[in-house]
Amino acid sequence: MSKAKWMDDFNHDLLSFPPLIWVVQDFVQQTDDGETSQEWLHRLMTTHTRDNDDYDISLLSIFKHVDCHTLFLPATTKHLLSDLSRAKEEDLTLDYRRERDSLIQKLRVGLVPKEKNERPITGPELAGLLQILVDAANDGSLSQIPSRWAVFSQQLEDTATEDCLAFYEAELNAQLQRYAGEPVNAELLQGLHEAVKEKAEKLLEHLLLGLKDTMVTAAEALSREIFTKYHFLHEMNEKRIKLKLTESQHRVELETEETLGSLPLAMRSSELQVLLSRVVEDAVVKLTSVVGQLIADDMLQTQIKLLQSSVKKLRDSVTLKNSKALEEVMSAAASNAVEKFKQGTYNKEHQPRSQSMITRLISNGRADAVKVYVEESELAEEEASYEAYTALLMVHVTPLFRHSKNLLIASAGILMYSRSYRERSLVKCRSAVY
Repeated sequence: MSKAKWMDDFNHDLLSFPPLIWVVQDFVQQTDDGETSQEWLHRLMTTHTRDNDDYDISLLSIFKHVDCHTLFLPATTKHLLSDLSRAKEEDLTLDYRRERDSLIQKLRVGLVPKEKNERPITGPELAGLLQILVDAANDGSLSQIPSRWAVFSQQLEDTATEDCLAFYEAELNAQLQRYAGEPVNAELLQGLHEAVKEKAEKLLEHLLLGLKDTMVTAAEALSREIFTKYHFLHEMNEKRIKLKLTESQHRVELETEETLGSLPLAMRSSELQVLLSRVVEDAVVKLTSVVGQLIADDMLQTQIKLLQSSVKKLRDSVTLKNSKALEEVMSAAASNAVEKFKQGTYNKEHQPRSQSMITRLISNGRADAVKVYVEESELAEEEASYEAYTALLMVHVTPLFRHSKNLLIASAGILMYSRSYRERSLVKCRSAVY
């Protein structure tokens, strides 16, 4: 019945009923704080209500008084309980007969004719009232009093589900503790989840053994709760894996940079490339050993490519530094070679030399210069610029060679002049003597 109809259109006097007696099969259950059967019924009626259109029609508002009357088990044998029509009066339990007789007496005393406008209500009017109550019950407007077995089953279902869920969490956490709080492979986590879930479901079957309907609803509830727990755990594990990947790659990059920075430059380019390849391989091995078990192969290859790309920049930087260092080596070797040539051909006495001596000095000087350059630039002989620096050395040596040749010519002229002067002096002396 809608709220509007109840508040505006309905005659409330029509729902003024005599006291209601609710007959409950009594399981001789102890209640809390000495609660009587009537107090128990009133509590259930106030705590278990169903609203319809924002309003509920409570039995307590329809009946002037609500009483609860308990009946003990009518029989104690399976044969009679399965069909009480077989039971004779003497087959019924003494407690049942006593409570039954008490109920009959209570009904006889409490029966009062239904009246409307100070006159007994007619049959059609009573049938209309009953139709209203039936419709209200079908719509869920009337309160429903759950049986004690339903309450017990629900409590058993709830506690069993909670216990199995707690077992799932504790068992899965115990399995994950073996990894010291580190993230685990997604497939491994899935396998642990399924194994522990199966144990939890078996535990639920043992706890609710024989309760088929309860077992079905409890299994569905447990499955939903476990899925929620696992979904959260899976998301957290994926986040820890990503964090582990980032930290591991950064750590390997730093270690690789430190290793490359400690290389003694300059060195042969071929040797450097071998060392660089080895360093890159070591970096890949380090990363794989840390995260290889956490991620799939395709994702691992992606991480390796990212690492190789990062390390390549470091590798190119070291290669460039080594090239510059080798150029410095060749430049220094060329300077030392030129200086060696100068020292070998320098005329300390500033005296004229013979042509053969000057030729020998120049040849020896060039040989010594080339020897110095070759020895001191040995590390760079594989460089593409090695020949260019060698040619540059000869460019520097050639002017010195020409200068030395001019000295040779000048020395020869001085020597010839000296010989001519001596010859003229002898002629003059001889003439004087004659």
